[in-house]
Amino acid sequence: MLRLGAIANELSRSTERAFTMAQEWGLSEIELHTVWEKNIEMLNNGEVGRLKDLLHKHQLHLCCLSSTVFLRCHLDDRDEPIEWHTSFLSIDGRYAEHLHALERCLAIATELEAPMVRIFGFWRTGPTLEETFQEAAERIRPGIRMAEAAGIPLALENCPHTYFDWGTAIAIEAGILNNEEISKVLSQMKINVKQSGAPSIGLTVYPPYPEEVLGKNVSPPYHYQNGGDWTWFGGRMIQQLIANGFVEEAYTLAKPMFDRVLENNGFYEWYKMDGTPEGSANFKGSAGVLAKSIAMFQAWAQQHK
Repeated sequence: MLRLGAIANELSRSTERAFTMAQEWGLSEIELHTVWEKNIEMLNNGEVGRLKDLLHKHQLHLCCLSSTVFLRCHLDDRDEPIEWHTSFLSIDGRYAEHLHALERCLAIATELEAPMVRIFGFWRTGPTLEETFQEAAERIRPGIRMAEAAGIPLALENCPHTYFDWGTAIAIEAGILNNEEISKVLSQMKINVKQSGAPSIGLTVYPPYPEEVLGKNVSPPYHYQNGGDWTWFGGRMIQQLIANGFVEEAYTLAKPMFDRVLENNGFYEWYKMDGTPEGSANFKGSAGVLAKSIAMFQAWAQQHK
């Protein structure tokens, strides 16, 4: 069931006003990034207690504690300030300081009964290479162990300023999800595809945002990024399924993507629910992920003759 919510500081800079607005609009969920002009991970115990009382008063459920851990953090831990010309509040500092902030955020999440904590994938200063993922994965693992000990999942933000900008598939590539968790994610993807009627696991959002929520100037349900089917996204997942031993599932799920390229004689950007292609027919993102997937299938076949 889709439960409506909002990011508090995007409703109002005043936390109390944001909570009041959410309650007046009938929202049940709230995401917290900044509170009283402070990053959530910087709150002291007294402020956490006050925040807990406010959530209860306004009958709001905390859906995510959105830290900025590992956003303005160099992967190589260099002692060099990161320029940040935006009103988006974020912590800075070196790797150890970010780990300490995550530990604090997990303690706050436990107290406020938050189901997850957001983190980022390190400040991007160059191309994303295979060795970059391996280094980033090693850097994130201590945080994962802390989260596992607290019993709180970490949500990796797909932020373009960082090395990890592709959501679930990149979380798998970074080693954040184990095979049991990959299997659960895959099962949910299959359910979403079946329930939506999407052509493939390239389905971007399910359920899509209703038009009355987003407004008429945003893509309607099942169009473009609001529930359209993108090979560019689905293909990245195919690659990670192959890499983690889910080869049979990957082949079955990739087949609709290959078939529609042949049927439509092009690498289109995205597809409607009825399979109608949309956007450029020469989209390099689609061609690239499928080409790499083919190479990975062939490499696996050679190894398992």
